[in-house]
Amino acid sequence: MAKRTKSTFKHRSSKSNPTQTRARRYGGNPVKWAVEAIGGPLRAAVIMGVSLRTTYEWIRKGEIRLLKPALRLARASGVRVEEFGGKQDEDLYLDSVRGPETLGK
Repeated sequence: MAKRTKSTFKHRSSKSNPTQTRARRYGGNPVKWAVEAIGGPLRAAVIMGVSLRTTYEWIRKGEIRLLKPALRLARASGVRVEEFGGKQDEDLYLDSVRGPETLGK
């Protein structure tokens, strides 16, 4: 039996994070990642109870503004529902964390 050396094995970086890999692959679009995780746009549309066109629109925008479809997609895919809010919700969250004294600055 041949002796195996370190170079014969492909080593993974211990710093690798699957979430970061997904974000990089889908351009930081959680809607696109969730739709692909459950089997594609048609299946996502059926699960959310919306049209296929609406599903593609939400994928393009990267956000879902309606609560019921967002909850259904989150439950089916395992992605947190907060991820579907988009950039505007991140700004609101940061403002609430900073406190009211920083609003308007």
